[in-house]
Order: sequence, then C-alpha cells, then structure tokens
Amino acid sequence: MIKAVIFDMDGVIVDSEPINYEVIRITFEKAGVKISKKEFIEEWVVKGTGSREAIKRHDIKMSLEDLQKIKKKIYLDVLKRKVKLKPDAKRTIINLHKKYKLALASQGHRYNVDIIVKKFKLSKFFQAIIGKQDVNKGKPNPEIFLKASKELKVKPEECLVIEDTEKGIIAAKRAGMICIAVPDSWTKRYNDFSKADSVVNLLGEINIDVIKNL
Repeated sequence: MIKAVIFDMDGVIVDSEPINYEVIRITFEKAGVKISKKEFIEEWVVKGTGSREAIKRHDIKMSLEDLQKIKKKIYLDVLKRKVKLKPDAKRTIINLHKKYKLALASQGHRYNVDIIVKKFKLSKFFQAIIGKQDVNKGKPNPEIFLKASKELKVKPEECLVIEDTEKGIIAAKRAGMICIAVPDSWTKRYNDFSKADSVVNLLGEINIDVIKNL
C-alpha cells in the first residue's frame, strides 16, 4: 500500500527546463562557449552530467567553482523572474497531501529548490525536501529516493515516485518504488518511459483514486 509520494521538481512541479537552459547558455557564454539546446537536453536533462563534464568536454580553463558562482547569480535572477508552476501542480500536491506523506527529491542545487519552495509556498506540504548537495550520487542511482523514504519513515515499497526523465524512473525502480512518469515537452523526445509503472500526460491526472489502483 502506498503511504508516501515523492515528487521530482524540474519538469514535474515547475516548468524549469527552459529556464535552466537559458541559465546554462548565458553562463557558458561568459566562459566563451556556446551550449546548444540539443547539447543541453542530451547532457544535462537526459544524462545528468552537468557543468563539471561540460568543462572537460569544451576544455574550459575556468574552474567549476568560479563557473558555479557565475551560474548562481544568473540563476537567481532568471528564476525569480520567469519560473512558473506546471499546470495543476499545486492542486495535485494539496490533494495528495490529504492522504500521503510527501517529499520533494530534486537533482537541482538545494538553493534552487529552496527558492521554488519559498516562492510558491510549498514547504508546509513536504515532510522531506532533498537537493543535489544532500546525496553523494545522482540519478539513476537510487540514493535520493531511498533518503526520501528514510526521512519520511516509510519503506521504499510504500513509496510512489513522480518523474519526467528516464534516469529518474530508473532510480525509482532501483529503489524498489512504484513510478508514474509525466513526460515533459523537453524530455519526452529523448527518454524511454517504458520502465515506469504508468505514464500520464499531465500531473493533474494523478489523484488518490489513481494511486489506489496502481
């Protein structure tokens, strides 16, 4: 029986991939490198390799730490101005909160996660909030979801994960959890969602009755 629901953030709760791309593009332009949308989707969204690998790939002389400082400043500005919740996101969170323990498990930096949670007044709905700095290994490693279940004090098999990427689905299944995929427009062309237990078009399709029937 499902006792907890774990949400991914980017692409599930917030429409953040266009913002993430804009931030990465501007950041790397300052380092003299052009990051295409195709490269961003393949390396950041699908593979999750991130800036560290991009520095190696493009032979950038700037350190990761210096690049991250630039990125953080740009991100905070763009995020505050442009980020939006996905349709039905808050309504779905409020509805599921009535019956289940909720966690937010994002591969994004914790300061990004905290900005989103504060901006849309979501903290009261989540008993656990986990970001990139809170784990040692990223998705598809299951660590982030196992940490969420531990903080929620529920068994992994009692958790449902809502994801929008293949690596997130794999991480959930490796954790022994049920997973519903909600493909995002930025991810559905580049990901295989066949490993998910269910695939829906919109977050608003997920409700208490749907979860009971999984």
